Amino acid sequence: MSKKLRNSNQKMDKESNKRAQKMFHLDEHIHPPPPLGRPPFGFSHPFGPPPPPGMHPPPIPPFPMDRQSFKEIRQMIILIMILDKREGITGYQLQEQYNLPRGTLLRDLDEFEYENLAGYQEKIINGRAQKIYNITETGKKYLEELKANWAVKFAMMSEMAPPEKYAPDEYGFPFFSEGKNKNFFEAIKNFKTKEDALDFLHGVRAWLSSNIYRLDKRKEIFEKTKSKISKLISEVEIMEKININKILEAINELKSEIAI
Repeated sequence: MSKKLRNSNQKMDKESNKRAQKMFHLDEHIHPPPPLGRPPFGFSHPFGPPPPPGMHPPPIPPFPMDRQSFKEIRQMIILIMILDKREGITGYQLQEQYNLPRGTLLRDLDEFEYENLAGYQEKIINGRAQKIYNITETGKKYLEELKANWAVKFAMMSEMAPPEKYAPDEYGFPFFSEGKNKNFFEAIKNFKTKEDALDFLHGVRAWLSSNIYRLDKRKEIFEKTKSKISKLISEVEIMEKININKILEAINELKSEIAI
């Protein structure tokens, strides 16, 4: 784990402990402890075996979100967007395509440059000099650390379920499962400033936009692949004898065409 992420986690842990004490009155003992101990996890591991019959598991606490948490999520999303554009992407394109606030985006891009997480080349676009950003190897490594780190934390905030489980119909709100963890709303209750709310909501909107874009691109690739495979099937059907080399050649050609 990088020093940057390790220091960030230590800071977040301290803030989380403070918020948890206030949230659950751990020092004041206002409420009696639940059957398996006080929150956040009592005396039972959240991913361990179920409690004995008649005992109720401790509630999963709201995830304490602070400014550093919002920042990490936002920067993770921005780095993913930059990584997705192999040809590079400008700050203006990031802002326009994903509705990111300009001031916050520029600060993040400056930090990426300083930390060598992303680099840029200047090009003239429509008569104006533009910075074309690309993620660096250091940035890729840091992004993987962020993904691994937040995968665990997101799992604590909400159950990761297939879309059909989000709601009675085929779709639904993708941040909690019905009747289960509603920590998305609890995180909102912990906002201290308007900036906290805007950072969080901009991040959610950017995440949704990014996923819509990725799904659209994936659909295009699937349709193209399906068409090519159908063509290959027709060619194989009229072969007098199986021609492995020709099939491999067609697959390799398809692979090179859909590479992104």
